Amino acid sequence: MPWVGYKDSDFLNYLIDQLPHYIFWKDASLVFRGCNKKFAEQFGYRCSKEVVGKTDADFPWASTLRDKYLSDDHKIVSTGVAKLDYEEQQKQFDGSLKTVLVSKVPIHDAAHKVIGVLGIYTDISDRKRAEQHLIAAKEDAEVASRAKDIFLSNMQHDLRTPSSGIAAMTKMLAEQEEDPEKKEILDEVAKASAQLLDLLNSVLTFSQVESATLPVFTKSFDMAEVLSNVVAVEKPYAKHKNLEIITHCSNKVPASLVGGVHRISRILSNLLSNAVKFTDKGFVKISIDIAKQVDNKHIILSMVVKDSGIGIPKNQQNTIYDRFTRLHPSNNGQYKGSGLGLSIVKQFLNDLDGEIRVFSELSHGTTFECFIPCALPLPSIKQSKDDATINEQQDAALILKVLLVEDDSLAQKVALMLLKKYFVNPIDVASTGQEALTFSNANKYDLILMDVGLPDISGYDVVREIRQSTNSRNKESMIVALTAHDCSIVQKDAKKAGMDKLLTKPLTPGKIQEILTFSPP
Repeated sequence: MPWVGYKDSDFLNYLIDQLPHYIFWKDASLVFRGCNKKFAEQFGYRCSKEVVGKTDADFPWASTLRDKYLSDDHKIVSTGVAKLDYEEQQKQFDGSLKTVLVSKVPIHDAAHKVIGVLGIYTDISDRKRAEQHLIAAKEDAEVASRAKDIFLSNMQHDLRTPSSGIAAMTKMLAEQEEDPEKKEILDEVAKASAQLLDLLNSVLTFSQVESATLPVFTKSFDMAEVLSNVVAVEKPYAKHKNLEIITHCSNKVPASLVGGVHRISRILSNLLSNAVKFTDKGFVKISIDIAKQVDNKHIILSMVVKDSGIGIPKNQQNTIYDRFTRLHPSNNGQYKGSGLGLSIVKQFLNDLDGEIRVFSELSHGTTFECFIPCALPLPSIKQSKDDATINEQQDAALILKVLLVEDDSLAQKVALMLLKKYFVNPIDVASTGQEALTFSNANKYDLILMDVGLPDISGYDVVREIRQSTNSRNKESMIVALTAHDCSIVQKDAKKAGMDKLLTKPLTPGKIQEILTFSPP
């Protein structure tokens, strides 16, 4: 016998006492017939023998929980069914409460008759406290995340609205100014405003990407039109640097594709903006083509942006997509920016299951190649209107009655200056949701331009009232939502409220033309 100095029963008791759990057993009358040392000591007894012969009634400090203990034990004895791995509260003789993980099984005699119950439990109080801390921390984090999302949403509106207004208003003044010196100053202010707005957009977009609040919406789009719009924004800056922007959209690219057009547009915009920024002479070339025809419903779109600029050193090409990474710090005064452009490009491509490659040599330019999966649209049964019909619609639009709903005074002025160039009738202006409803109840409008962020009633609620009110004069009016938020964020809410179209501020001649030629589905 290897266990020298022990009887079998003594050795068994020794082993039970060494276990890191609380163990006890009772007879069929629920009288304690044994326990390990750990169980006895937690109730203030020196050894297990002092527990034998006692019942739960002998532990007065546990009186509030006694009925539950007895009920569980009675059920096990009467049914012979074990109860495993459940949590319960246990009151200690010092008045403290512990959370324990319990298992209880019936004890059988040789004839398989239930003669008692065996219990074992483990103190999990520390674990439960840790769990509660984690739950509380998670709830705090979720509250903070929601607060951050609300803050970012408000910042989009509160920062973009005045910034876009300043940029648009300055550009208008520059176009109207005849004094060369003043025009030059206004052009510089307009350019600085546009750069500031671009920086702001990058930071806000990055924040949305980080917090996963920028959903991917897929819809039909014309890649040639996306290319044209992106180039139009960057052309003035390129012209200022005497750079030529060369574009080529292959005739293999279908006139209509289906995909994440918002992200595709931002990818192309960020790559073009970078190319123009880091190219001091020469050219920037954009090529759009089909990289692969996957099947009769899907293609891989190729977008290549090539420049003759300063290039990227080989040893830094692996880090250019990292957040806040800049090859040329802004404090040297040469190249401005946030260091977020390529990070956003990379994230947007990941969102679209796309890829990006870079080829560059210092002082010899840079080429970015992007490959983006897109779908082909289903055949349309709609017939497009001919040019004559569109022109007729535009002429008729000049005499439409228009209501502008906008609370920001600067955005109001920008919009009115443009609208007066397109519409003959006086334009009604409302600064609050209630004013908008008053105008709507009194007049029939052909077009309502609705700011979604109003000080009293949201633009969504105003439109719902206009669409659903029994006596509304404008149930069928065209309503265009104006927002300083990212369109992809508010698109669902705008559509649900009953708006026909959604545009980002500020209004521009291109956006007004888009409204005039828009045909609701």
